[in-house]
Amino acid sequence: MKSIWGIAVVAVAFLMAAALGRWPYSFYVVMRVVVCVACVYLAMESVRCSRTLLAITFSCCALLFNPIFPLHMRRSDWRPLNIAASIAIVVCAAALTWRSGTRAVTLRH
Repeated sequence: MKSIWGIAVVAVAFLMAAALGRWPYSFYVVMRVVVCVACVYLAMESVRCSRTLLAITFSCCALLFNPIFPLHMRRSDWRPLNIAASIAIVVCAAALTWRSGTRAVTLRH
């Protein structure tokens, strides 16, 4: 499960750097590749763990940031999408690593 957090952190770092700074176009191309690959991996892990909603969420992020058929928008339009995708990746990675057997409170009869 550490690899899930490592991959999520790298993707979020690229997204937040893109949202908070001005970079040359080549940075955004690299960011698209990194985020897309990370989201595809996380979607595959979600499918492996039978987490369909998480797989759909990661797949949507992968499509949004895919480098093969990129969406072209202004940087100011991408900023909220980068922040929203960062939040979605963190929340979904947390949900993916959380298991029902690790709840803090267990009820016993």
